Amino acid sequence: MKKLTARVDEEKACPVYHKGDTLEFTPPTVQGTRFIPLCMQAVGALSGPAASIAQGETPAKHQRTYCGGCERGKAWFSFEVAAGAAIQNVTAQFATFALNALRRMKLFAGVREDLLEHLVPLFQEQRVAERDVVVTAGEPGRAFHLIVEGQFAVLQPDDNGVENELARLREGDCFGEMSLITSEPVTATVRAIMDGVLLSMPKENFPRLLTVVPTMGMIFARILANRLARASSSILDEIRRGIIGRLNHISPAEIVQALNITNQTGLLSLQGNRGNATLSFTNGQVVDARLGTTRGEDAFYTLLGWTRGTFRFQPGQRDFSTTIKGDTVGLLLEGMRRLDEARLKLSAAKGK
Repeated sequence: MKKLTARVDEEKACPVYHKGDTLEFTPPTVQGTRFIPLCMQAVGALSGPAASIAQGETPAKHQRTYCGGCERGKAWFSFEVAAGAAIQNVTAQFATFALNALRRMKLFAGVREDLLEHLVPLFQEQRVAERDVVVTAGEPGRAFHLIVEGQFAVLQPDDNGVENELARLREGDCFGEMSLITSEPVTATVRAIMDGVLLSMPKENFPRLLTVVPTMGMIFARILANRLARASSSILDEIRRGIIGRLNHISPAEIVQALNITNQTGLLSLQGNRGNATLSFTNGQVVDARLGTTRGEDAFYTLLGWTRGTFRFQPGQRDFSTTIKGDTVGLLLEGMRRLDEARLKLSAAKGK
């Protein structure tokens, strides 16, 4: 099974795409990777070349394919063919086991039977023993896991290396999906409390899940929102107590999200080996960012990349200057996109 991708090589003021964004063509469907939206004009322009490549033409004949442009901007794409999802041939025994398990999962409540049958080959059975570590904090996400049997502890180490249990997962719960959606490293370790059974979907199969059951994107977004709300509450409790936090435990993006979701007003001070910085908040919105002589959005985007240092939040209304007028959620999304792009460039440079 082959997968055809169209990648943005260049864009000029495109309102939808940035350089490096990709679309995946799996006839008769097309989707944006990592929830990138679809521009119907671009899809129309790309569909012809995609069909030609699927019929045997080389991708080289269709490099720098023009999207057609619009009043707001334009983009050019290149094509590449890669191995598709690692869909396995399953035995009747596994198919019955997996289908019965999926039927019991709240995550798939309301999903049609025929769609569940299409999902079965995307999973693999994984049996774990007591104290087995399934995912490790800080490592890249490799799979999406559904718990069929057993209990699993979600753990995070403190400054002394002592693991604190953040949550306990049971039959019907899932984990591992957020790192696959965001491409960020796993944020917590998950260890089996007893012998258990998982249905595990390898990373390369995950986009196929969202294609077969498009509503899963909204379901995962809801799960992310609930987890973020819980995390924000915990972070905010520490901030309100005046505790100085460490950026290697809580990222700047998580701090900003916590203050944004809870509509906080005050001054966030950060200290690191790159200097001192401040972010001013009014009702959860970042209105000013300062890093040395840099102010505004450039300072904000730079701060998101900090991984070492300390922070402290001082609540209270002040006469803040305004150097940032954009919505904070939009700033976070753009900042994370820039960080992801920088990591890809660094990885490519190391590979040379």
